[in-house]
Amino acid sequence: MSQRYSVKLCSAAGVEHYCSNRQYAHVFHRSGVICLARRALSLPAEKFFGIILHELGHLSLARSPDHTEAEADQEAYRLSGIHIYRGSDRNGSDLETIHHRDVNRAIAYITKRTDLSVEDQ
Repeated sequence: MSQRYSVKLCSAAGVEHYCSNRQYAHVFHRSGVICLARRALSLPAEKFFGIILHELGHLSLARSPDHTEAEADQEAYRLSGIHIYRGSDRNGSDLETIHHRDVNRAIAYITKRTDLSVEDQ
């Protein structure tokens, strides 16, 4: 995965989140773009960056359109070395989450692979 991706707010992702509280992002809507619901910006860092890593896993598996959510998590781990686990809380059910100790590594990886700018780490 040598391509650099964009991360953009997307009204369609916002509609999806309104319909399903676990849906904060998607890919394959716009070429090379991770689309985010505005609500994703208020998630705890462990969930926000877990979701972005997961979506990068989907993008890496684009040539296998029938891949599963678990395969996207596994691909994200293969690429970043950061384990994604699933958790449910007031932000949604079955959300992609990383351990707090991995947040800075996730930021470093994500900022290399995307145009996402993270300040005040």
